[in-house]
Amino acid sequence: MNKFKLQIAGIMSGVIVIVVALLTIFNYLDYRSNSVRLNKAILKQQNVLIDIRLTARLDAITSQLSAVDIELSDIHGNQLSSRAKEQLNVLYREQHGMADTVGLFLNDGSFYAQDGRKIPTNVKVLDRQYFKAIYEEGKTYFISDPFISSRSGKEVIALAYRINPHIAILTAVYSNAILGEISRNQNQFIYTQNGTILASPYADFIGKNMFLLRPFYRKFRTENPEMSYTTSINGRPVDFTAFWGKLHTAQWNYVSFIYDHEIYKDADSQLRNSLAIGLFALLASILLVLFILQKMVLHPVGGAPRDIAAYMEIMAQGDLRQTFPDTKHASGIYRSLINLSQHIRKLIQSSYTISEQVASSSAGLNEVMANSQENAQIELLQVEQISTAISELASTSQEVSQQATAAENAAKNALNYVAYGQQMLNQNIGMSQQVNDSATETAQLVNDVRQVAVDIGSITDVINTISEQTNLLALNAAIEAARAGEHGRGFAVVADEVRKLASKTQTSTEDIQTLIETLQNQSGQASQNMAQNVALIQKSVTLVDQVKASFTDISDVVHSMSDINTIVATAAQEQVSVTSDISHVAEAAFMSVNENADAMKGTLAAATALSELAKKQRQELSVFEL
Repeated sequence: MNKFKLQIAGIMSGVIVIVVALLTIFNYLDYRSNSVRLNKAILKQQNVLIDIRLTARLDAITSQLSAVDIELSDIHGNQLSSRAKEQLNVLYREQHGMADTVGLFLNDGSFYAQDGRKIPTNVKVLDRQYFKAIYEEGKTYFISDPFISSRSGKEVIALAYRINPHIAILTAVYSNAILGEISRNQNQFIYTQNGTILASPYADFIGKNMFLLRPFYRKFRTENPEMSYTTSINGRPVDFTAFWGKLHTAQWNYVSFIYDHEIYKDADSQLRNSLAIGLFALLASILLVLFILQKMVLHPVGGAPRDIAAYMEIMAQGDLRQTFPDTKHASGIYRSLINLSQHIRKLIQSSYTISEQVASSSAGLNEVMANSQENAQIELLQVEQISTAISELASTSQEVSQQATAAENAAKNALNYVAYGQQMLNQNIGMSQQVNDSATETAQLVNDVRQVAVDIGSITDVINTISEQTNLLALNAAIEAARAGEHGRGFAVVADEVRKLASKTQTSTEDIQTLIETLQNQSGQASQNMAQNVALIQKSVTLVDQVKASFTDISDVVHSMSDINTIVATAAQEQVSVTSDISHVAEAAFMSVNENADAMKGTLAAATALSELAKKQRQELSVFEL
């Protein structure tokens, strides 16, 4: 089972690994392709923005230059007219500090500065590029390579524009004013037509020749603007992808490039994420497949199909001696196969045992049937004896019927006596109840008398208290009379009489208190005796109730005896009739016994045939090995 589980799990895991790997690879390739396409689109768009910005700036300067209107009539020897000088100053101011200097030059090489003075040098003689481009090559517009201005010491670019066949305007604009933030881009080169580098992410490249540093840039064409190449950076080879563009206004070239590893960085990150997710999905899928496999395949099947088929083949050959491994954890079809094998084995064993028992029983049956034939003859004699006994039973039943009738009459008389006794008992119960009620009332009265005696006792306590206070007052009065002397003598006599009266009152009160206590004790004793009498009367009533219940039970028993006697009498009458019927049945039984004797002969033959069948069954079952 475990081997089969490992095989299935291995196959399913392999399929899942292949699927996850293919999905990861396809996802990586698609993401990498999209990343390359997106980065190339960004580079192309960056070139477009460069072209737009540079063209806009150069066109603005060109527009300013073309707006200057100076004629030969404005040139007066070594000086320009005020009108011409004003236009040059206006041009300088319009460039907002972008220009290092402005001026004009003629087709004979004469050069006039911004202040209108004629410069002693001749640009034609000096063979300046802008002079050659305007007057010798016939260009209307020219942009020079960057150079260092002798005036400011800064890098400038000269822009010349011919306003008429004899006069051209020149402005030297700072390189930063034209290139601006473009020169700070870290992934762009801008270089002139002859290769002079104007802008570069590497500061040491500025002013050098691009075609010497990157000779393969010469291969850029309008029809081939894209290039992938490898060059050395800090002594190690680095792969790049570049897009080329050309600024036709100035005949400048610009190249936007990107490191290949940056193009593929997101794709590689996506690959790592995909691998992590794929690994997690792989583990989750394997666990899920194992769970589903266990629930839907392994558990329902229970074992390897090949093993199950082998066991079934052995069983089909009749060998039931095989043992099944891991029966404790078996399930599904494998469990059913084990149960089937055990059940068939038990069934065959049981059938084999039954066959032996049938064979043994058949032999015994033959012997029994032989004995039964002998017993049948004996039964014939016994049936005759039964018929005689039945006749005697009929006469006995008649006598039993008479005795049952007499018993029924006696039971009815007993019922009458029991009814009279119950009547007398009911009267006695009523009288006992009255006595009980009277005793209860008497006990209540005695208890009330006891309570009155208690109340009188409390009154005598009050009188005794009053007498004590009177005696005390008489004593106080005698003391006061003694203090009063002669005048208080009469009052002393009265006080003495009052004291005597109070003393007698106290003595009488004590006697009354003694009598009351005696009355209370006797009334309490009487109350207890009455309570005991009431309890005894209640017990008597309870005993009477029990006697009544006993009479009721006796009545029920007598009723039952009467009913039984009635049933017995009826049964006795019926028994007389039944014994007559039994006599007839006995005669029929005699005939049946004769017929049974004949049937036993046929049964003996059937038992012999059954014994033969049992032998054949044992031969058929012997094919199974247990």
